Amino acid sequence: MDRPKRVLIHGWTGNKNLGDEAILAGLLRGSEGRWEVAAVSDDPGWTTRYHRIPAVRRIPRFTLKGICSAPARLGRIGRYVQAVRGSDLCLLGGGDMFLTESNARDWCQELLVPEWLGRRTGIVGVTAGNLPDAAARLVRNRMIKASFVTARDQNSLCLLRGIAPKSRTELAADLALLLSPLSSRPQQHSELDRCAVILRRWPELESRIDEALRFLVAKCKTRFDLLPMQKISFCDDELYSREVVARIPELHSFRFQADLDAFRHHLSAYPVVISTRLHGVLLAAIEGIPAIGISLSPKIEAFQRELGLPELVVDPAALTPTLLAEKWDWLAANYNRITARLRSSLPGLVDRAKRNSALIAEALGLSEERAGSRVAPAADLPESTS
Repeated sequence: MDRPKRVLIHGWTGNKNLGDEAILAGLLRGSEGRWEVAAVSDDPGWTTRYHRIPAVRRIPRFTLKGICSAPARLGRIGRYVQAVRGSDLCLLGGGDMFLTESNARDWCQELLVPEWLGRRTGIVGVTAGNLPDAAARLVRNRMIKASFVTARDQNSLCLLRGIAPKSRTELAADLALLLSPLSSRPQQHSELDRCAVILRRWPELESRIDEALRFLVAKCKTRFDLLPMQKISFCDDELYSREVVARIPELHSFRFQADLDAFRHHLSAYPVVISTRLHGVLLAAIEGIPAIGISLSPKIEAFQRELGLPELVVDPAALTPTLLAEKWDWLAANYNRITARLRSSLPGLVDRAKRNSALIAEALGLSEERAGSRVAPAADLPESTS
């Protein structure tokens, strides 16, 4: 009997970022047991315990001089090479791999060893930005050698096709959309008594966000809870949340839990979300919960537009207390119609996310029917006043 096909995913797992763990969890769900998955991780033990898959530590960027000066790393490199050799397909994704020049330079290196060892590669569910020529050349080289590339939004698709016109590049969606909702009951709330707030530190905007939240707290009879999604030295949502609560005592902060399921259960209890993180908006959408997205990155605006809810995007450069309050009032006045729009729009995005799995199956030589990728039409909503 032939052994199962094996996929090795190079992503950002093992870094206490629940958005990236949601991406990996979605990839696993999309496999439906048709192939085995292993992950390259910065904390292989945690990844193995939580996702119940094999994991190998990411190798550092290295040169021959670096290897000779740090022979202890040879064992780690050997285990990684063994994992690559044992894989039928090595994937890069999903996430912001090609969003910035530094991202592109770092992540393009992840596929070098698989290419050197003659492994088939693919790039799944990535966001792209406007890259300088040198970084674009690195991306082009990886794309040309990949069996397929999928972008998670239309703008990224256009940019990637411009970088490598001859590569097989398709529109898909974020892999986390393959996660099932925790409840099949539609969200119906007569009042917005609680709100989950998901904040990422952005130094230039801290005072603006503080002012807007302070105004909203004073205006609404709502409990605002700060839920951290990442806890790492250079991006600690929990620490930032405590600092915000120290400045606005009416808010409430929670400890970070490195458990995606626990976070999703907690999030599902809220009727509304305010988030500066894409996966805060996305995980809320899976549960049918409307979210106001403060678009620190274009990917948040792109996702909200694909849901048919551009009214719930806040441009951080234009963020004021009045603007956030207007978005809140519009959401409250149209709550049930917004949740209906989520229910009608999300299946089309889920179908697009399934395209990632279809292309993986094809690259592995497994039969798979082509998944649809058309977003369902959304119900009409009145325009926001802002």
